[in-house]
Amino acid sequence: MEFIFVKKLVDEWAKMGHRCVVVTCLSLTTYLRGRIVYKPKHYCYEVSPGNTVDVYTPRSITTKLKWHGVSLDSYIETRVIERQLNSINIEFDFIYCHFVSSALKGFRYAYKHNVPFYFATGESEIGRMLKPYFSFTWENFCSYTSGVVAVSSKNKNEAAMMGYINEHKCSIFPNATDTNLFRPLDRAVSREQLGLPQDAFIVSCVGSFCERKGQNRLLEAVRMLKKYHIKILFIGSDAIVESFKLEGDEILFKGTVENVELSRYLCASDIFCLPTLAEGCCNAIIEALACGLPVVSSNLSFNWDVLDETNSILVNPNVIEEISDAIRKLYVDAAKRNALCKGALLKAKKLDIKVRSNMILEYVMNNI
Repeated sequence: MEFIFVKKLVDEWAKMGHRCVVVTCLSLTTYLRGRIVYKPKHYCYEVSPGNTVDVYTPRSITTKLKWHGVSLDSYIETRVIERQLNSINIEFDFIYCHFVSSALKGFRYAYKHNVPFYFATGESEIGRMLKPYFSFTWENFCSYTSGVVAVSSKNKNEAAMMGYINEHKCSIFPNATDTNLFRPLDRAVSREQLGLPQDAFIVSCVGSFCERKGQNRLLEAVRMLKKYHIKILFIGSDAIVESFKLEGDEILFKGTVENVELSRYLCASDIFCLPTLAEGCCNAIIEALACGLPVVSSNLSFNWDVLDETNSILVNPNVIEEISDAIRKLYVDAAKRNALCKGALLKAKKLDIKVRSNMILEYVMNNI
């Protein structure tokens, strides 16, 4: 449940009245290193009156060892998850895993108990996976899997090329957001509440601070536009890559924002820019669209299911001049900004979390 976009999907299913049980391993090794927070072995939270989600966090360890093509970590987590599911003693209608790596760990239980099995591929980059146990075969995995949810055409093609999925069993469901939370708010009021200047052209960028997301390239792009009054909101965390630093007079804000407060920062902005190098389907971009922001992002395949000429300007994320020129165009052309704003809101209507939750559940039930 560490990924909020997974939690939102589960919460929506629970709000429909379905019983949802989440199993996510807590690595004692990682916890003792101070990299994750402690969670009880079992807890329950309410998503709406009378509807709850059960969360189990069985303990595992992380070794990063492998033996003849088998990942010891996957082997341990597979057994831990299997033991936990056996102890819950529920006859599941289906099992749904997020990411291929998680699917490998949940597959054994589903296969042994003849439970319909689904998983989602939403990785920014799908690497070569080690087997979770010796008897595991990709042929059996692909054959038994009832269906696969891909967050983008890029992920579907990449997972099929790696041999992780049967592409005929895969459907594309781009990520989505809560459009009641992420929606247009008055820009002037939002700036006043956040203490931001009313006269600046503000670019927002959301994502963990690292080379892949491209905040450094965005900063350099804005520095090429010194004759314009352009400022940046960098929203994210540098906890993952502590050596990645962002400094400069162009930066109005740099830090972490709670998800429930993020829409106000987005709505205080004029445009959204994320020159990212790799994604599955970027949730930050979808949240920006839902707030009615024109988007400047990468002309790479992971964006093609949600971004086009009606809501964005797509650029080569490695060419700072292209990023800079796209920002300049939106700065000087208010009509262009307004047109892309309307296109962003139209696209966001199709990317609502309730709509996506229903579509995925319908897909699952039709394939059981």
